[in-house]
Amino acid sequence: MIEIVHSMKEIDRKIWETLVGKDRPETTYQWFSFAENISMQPKPYFCLAVYKDEKEEIKGILPAYYFYVRFGDLFKASGVTYLRRLFPQMKTPFKMTVVHLPLSCDFRYFGDPTHFNECLREIENFSRKDHHSSIMIKDSNEKMNLPNYLSIEIFPEVYIDPYPSWDSYIHDQKGKRGKHIRYEYKKSVDLGTKTYMVENLDEYTDLLYDMQVKVFEKNRIFVEYPRNYFKIVDEYLHEYSRCIFSEYNGEITGYLYLLENDHSITCKYAGRNYEAEDSYVYFRLLYELIKYSIKTKKPVSMEKASYQAKIRRGFKIIEKFCYVKSNYPIVGDLYLSLVKRGNKEAAKRIEEVRSLQH
Repeated sequence: MIEIVHSMKEIDRKIWETLVGKDRPETTYQWFSFAENISMQPKPYFCLAVYKDEKEEIKGILPAYYFYVRFGDLFKASGVTYLRRLFPQMKTPFKMTVVHLPLSCDFRYFGDPTHFNECLREIENFSRKDHHSSIMIKDSNEKMNLPNYLSIEIFPEVYIDPYPSWDSYIHDQKGKRGKHIRYEYKKSVDLGTKTYMVENLDEYTDLLYDMQVKVFEKNRIFVEYPRNYFKIVDEYLHEYSRCIFSEYNGEITGYLYLLENDHSITCKYAGRNYEAEDSYVYFRLLYELIKYSIKTKKPVSMEKASYQAKIRRGFKIIEKFCYVKSNYPIVGDLYLSLVKRGNKEAAKRIEEVRSLQH
């Protein structure tokens, strides 16, 4: 039996943790509970497919959610981002299903893999019955055999495995990169920038929000976070959340917001003061994160951003694939056609990212 579940309260936490494990912080019960309750736009609404055996025991979970499509999202799919800026907040009456980890850059199926196709079909049925315009399987690390879907390659995730030591990291950088990294690090230190780790973030949540908004504005990102966003995420993920801060003349000039468990670290957000005197502050934070990875012996995901800066400093890429299908004519078909159009331009940029690694 497969049940579509719309709230984490319908799944026992102990069962979730037994089945899912904690391979990365975004798979935890706490992260999903946070994603369910955060007030943001576009807001995800869960439609998880839960497979139960004849004894009513959960044997598989396929995470999925839906959201109300905005006009800006349609233009983003086509690559025509300047039109997106005209309609960033205007919702359409249509919804889209996404099979994906919420607010992450990963796709997962938890449990017995033999039930994956059944769970996916149940989500497809729900998506059609609830009149969603289209369905997307997003951020798969592997190519999947889904003939009814449009298959596209999307922007990769960037990560770094822990090095044995800082010297071994520097030595592994080819050509002049190692010398340049040492120069950037020393320059930031000589300018007087200090860095430190904070695990209790209660008094920093407003500052984090203000600096993150500046990043969104600079990069024209149209996600609307409530002002208490970092306060809420820290309440749900307190045991996993921490920040590396940079400070100059007593003022915080940048941060990396991390989620860390026993197995891995995810850098979820990065913010900085773009007027700071230390022009190397962002790279300094990256180097401190690499040092922290060495110290903890854990790999780090930097998700999807600033590819050139990260790859030139030793980060690798994990290729990602996406699968899209229209449920209904007009908006669904329009979105599919826009995705095809936008993918041509995206493919060129993805190839440029891939070439940076060679």
